[in-house]
Amino acid sequence: MWQWTRAQKYIHAYGKPPVGHEGNIWQITYPQYSIFSLNMRRSQIYFTVIPAIVISNIAVQLVIQGLLTRSREEIDTDQHASRPEKGPPLPRVLCWLLTDPPDLDKRVIHVRDTWARRCDVTLFMSSMENKTFPTIGLRVPPGRGHIAKKAKAAWKYIYEHHLNDADFFIKADPDTYVIVENLKHYLTSRDPKRAEFYGHQFYPSDWEFNADTRIKKSLYMSGGPGLVLSREAVRLLVTKAINSDPKCLQDGEAEDMKTAKCLLSVGAEPVDTRDELGRERFMIFPPYVHLKGHYADWYKKGDAHGAVEGFECCSRYPISFHYIKPDVMYEIEYYVYRMDYKRINEEVD
Repeated sequence: MWQWTRAQKYIHAYGKPPVGHEGNIWQITYPQYSIFSLNMRRSQIYFTVIPAIVISNIAVQLVIQGLLTRSREEIDTDQHASRPEKGPPLPRVLCWLLTDPPDLDKRVIHVRDTWARRCDVTLFMSSMENKTFPTIGLRVPPGRGHIAKKAKAAWKYIYEHHLNDADFFIKADPDTYVIVENLKHYLTSRDPKRAEFYGHQFYPSDWEFNADTRIKKSLYMSGGPGLVLSREAVRLLVTKAINSDPKCLQDGEAEDMKTAKCLLSVGAEPVDTRDELGRERFMIFPPYVHLKGHYADWYKKGDAHGAVEGFECCSRYPISFHYIKPDVMYEIEYYVYRMDYKRINEEVD
């Protein structure tokens, strides 16, 4: 028998067993474990107390074939993805974006090819249908000046066609990057049957910076880093607000404020999404802006929690960032899903 430890480099290099050992039985030793033995010629498995796995040449060829035919992405995923923690099942999330035809190849394609792949359902809502991309045509005039009317049509479409396909629904922008796994883990503690909405809490820009005068009904979730609704919130938004109140999401800009106003009018609750240390999960800017505190006056004035800067600005498990350029989408993709580092254990006397 050849020891696998002697032959593995040869097999990995040439994709076949060493010359002269093509018909041999192979022994794979695991010094710390007593596992089992295999006889692939007879398609049988023998459990044994010997601390090794014994496999035939046929089995070796199958192992090699499996390694050589696996995609690079599958191997990378195995190497870098963290093992899922035990806990409640993750909720289903539907992700949707508002866009227009000219923006598909400029920005939206980069969302489609990065983080949006991890959503359970992904919808691109546009003024015109595009079956190739694909987008859903809402028959609303293009342009930012009609964004509220487009959002209104999009929520109605989701309610009519996808309400039962997800537990939570996130509306994002073409320059938003969402870490879907962190979003799902956060939402495991929330109930889709409760009418709630989530995001980065903000106050309208016409409010004076005086927290004592602010009331709950003025809160809205800034649209940039994403607006998340529970299934019940979507139901109430459409059936009790959009379908019943002509003033709900009237055409124009500021769809995030208008959506919050509609939600609040039907009893949906805005949720403080900061972590247990008071750090934001939904970021309105790229990471460096929050870390360095390069905030515009409108942010300092409107942020509901004091525009914290430095490393205490942001949760260890962030959900989203806004104002992300297309090239940076791929940088974040690499940092989150492809990059790893070696920990250095230092002994302190």
